Amino acid sequence: MKNIALRFISTTLFLAGVLQAQTTCQNQICKFASTCFGCTLNEGFKCSVDIDDCKKCTSARCQEPYHPLMTGSRAGRQNGSRGDIEGVATAIAKSKDRETVVSLFRNSGAPLELVTATHGPDDLLAEASLRNLTTDKVVTKYRIGYFTVARDLSVEATTGVDMNVPGKIKPGQSERVPAQGVSSRLLTKVRGVAFFVASVEFDDGSTWTADVSSMKSKLETLVTRRQ
Repeated sequence: MKNIALRFISTTLFLAGVLQAQTTCQNQICKFASTCFGCTLNEGFKCSVDIDDCKKCTSARCQEPYHPLMTGSRAGRQNGSRGDIEGVATAIAKSKDRETVVSLFRNSGAPLELVTATHGPDDLLAEASLRNLTTDKVVTKYRIGYFTVARDLSVEATTGVDMNVPGKIKPGQSERVPAQGVSSRLLTKVRGVAFFVASVEFDDGSTWTADVSSMKSKLETLVTRRQ
């Protein structure tokens, strides 16, 4: 009986340790080097590399309280939560030669945020999930965009196609994002790739669009200064 009790206690402690490890925020995002993904520092994220295929990596926003972004006419309120463009810029600036940081960020004022993203050998945004940050807006359509930071630190912006949401995304709810067709060949050409929500359409006919030009300029400035 004593041995059984000891084994039970040992198993309980082990499971508790596993649970704690799973819920602990690593403050890391995905980084590609040579032929495999690894993890690098960026506040507010967890990073996990597929144990069977090091060419696949997932970033997930660490669990945090749900803070609604939009209430009535207060659309576009600044969001100071973790995982913003400054954190992405720092991670890219601190990366070494021939490394590529792949991340996602919550741009200020966006009514949707990317919560998780899987980067794979066939698509740099093979799968993702996003969350509706509003309190009273139902989402029917959105677009995902991304910035690429070249080896010379110049920044280019790309916006994807409209993604219709037949079931709609209600306030506080999450939605799966299908593959976005972003070529993994970028991993050998750029220093960083950062995904964001580019535009949103609501069921009341109103829309929201990111200021991509301003974000691009800010990212380029931050990466250069933190080099």
